[in-house]
Amino acid sequence: MMRFNINKSWRVSILARVTVLLSCLVLLTAGIVSAQNTNKLTSVKAIQQAAPASIVFEMEQPVGYRYTVYDSDDPIRIVIDFPAMDVSAIDDLIRVDKLPVEMVKVSSFDLESGKLGRVEVVMTQKSPYEIELPNNQFVLNFQGNGAAPSAEV
Repeated sequence: MMRFNINKSWRVSILARVTVLLSCLVLLTAGIVSAQNTNKLTSVKAIQQAAPASIVFEMEQPVGYRYTVYDSDDPIRIVIDFPAMDVSAIDDLIRVDKLPVEMVKVSSFDLESGKLGRVEVVMTQKSPYEIELPNNQFVLNFQGNGAAPSAEV
């Protein structure tokens, strides 16, 4: 029967090399993934023709379904959160004054999970809206005359 005698320093050396290699691989992969997921808001435009206003947000890459939208009543506004979105190229406050939109506020938060871009569309009154995602755009289309239906008690 043949026995192999491997000294401890050789085993430690191999273990150290494998550990360093795996650590480098994890760090490299994390850097690539975070770089690929970052998007950038490049412009905000308000459009109003005969119909109520539309707000068009241009991005470097398509947003897909990586966003959260919620409405608020005090003040009346629509809040849109975009994970991994850089909004630094946009002014913090954009005056719109096209019914039913008064202004657009843009802010950014650095969270443990990464950068979060927030857009607040401040409204003059409640108005139904739809979201469209053509190409590299996120579009809020407001409908009707902007008057919210009133509920009778």
